[in-house]
Amino acid sequence: KTESVWKTLLIPIIGRILRFLPAYCVVMTITAHIIPHLGDGPLWPFKSWEEAEICKNYWWTNVLFISNLVDAKYQCLLMSWYLSCDIQFFIIGVIVVYILTKNQKKGIALLGTIIGLSISVPFIITLLTGRDGIDKFPVQYLLYLRNFLSLNESYRLSYMRATPFFSGLAMSIVVEKCKRKNVKFSQIVVHSGLFAILTITFWVQFYGAVFYTRNRPYYPLEHALYSTLCHCTWSVAGTWMTLSYFTSGYGLLNTVFNNRLTVFMGKLSYSVMLLNITVILTSQSSQRLPVHMSAKYLFDGWLYDLIICYLLAIIMYLIVEEPFAKLAKRLLYQRYSRKNKNSSINYGSPIEKTTISNSNTVKED
Repeated sequence: KTESVWKTLLIPIIGRILRFLPAYCVVMTITAHIIPHLGDGPLWPFKSWEEAEICKNYWWTNVLFISNLVDAKYQCLLMSWYLSCDIQFFIIGVIVVYILTKNQKKGIALLGTIIGLSISVPFIITLLTGRDGIDKFPVQYLLYLRNFLSLNESYRLSYMRATPFFSGLAMSIVVEKCKRKNVKFSQIVVHSGLFAILTITFWVQFYGAVFYTRNRPYYPLEHALYSTLCHCTWSVAGTWMTLSYFTSGYGLLNTVFNNRLTVFMGKLSYSVMLLNITVILTSQSSQRLPVHMSAKYLFDGWLYDLIICYLLAIIMYLIVEEPFAKLAKRLLYQRYSRKNKNSSINYGSPIEKTTISNSNTVKED
């Protein structure tokens, strides 16, 4: 039925948006109306007040999740481009998954086409426009981070960084097929494969250092290839880890992955992502004297910001994120699951936490 199709497509999307928005809106509100009054100093108006005015005028681009498509100087919250990309990818992903459930061959063909485009588009755009293949981050950009986001036109655009998301979606299909066929790898294969992939991944990432060499000639093909590979390498490592974890396990490392502290820290990741730039900018804005960037000073500053960020993230998670997540789940998923007990349509209920026991068997909690 048409109604059922629309519900199947819209409910997961609405659920994810409702999952993001409460904490997102709280951080925007605090940035716009509270942080400017929490401190002062020579750098405070330049950083805190400017960020507040941007959020007061352009908060709606964040709520619509299009902040990565507007000029960076109008982007409220420096990390908001990531959430916009996430929702845009998620909408496409829901459509792909729906097609997969109806016709697996067409769904796999569509997903393969999307992955092919996500790999080729950065290569073609970089080659034709003569852009750098790496998102350079010179020291002077630390003084004003928006220069970094606005000068590099490839950094925030979703079609320039889509490979990891859709590779993960494809890996979920591979993992499901392997689990059905009871495919397992030995621990030697799991760890040696991870070591080999991580070696290649780090080599590709560290190769980017050559682009910082002064007066180095520009080679279009080199930059085009690197613009593609630098986004693919981490996704390849992630897909291998996912495949190994859900089919064979990681031996003693399973206790690390399933540890309560690891799970709890994972739950805080969204709040930490929202707050970390704000905490860093607040620390920088409160400086009144020149400082020497010694190793001790950098470590002390990092440790202070880390502790403050996680303390605020715990408060955000307990007061805002988790209560609203449970409310959204109750309003959307449980309501429609009661109405459609006998329906074959899956309304996008959340995936339960999967763990691996010491015997390397996958079980659902």
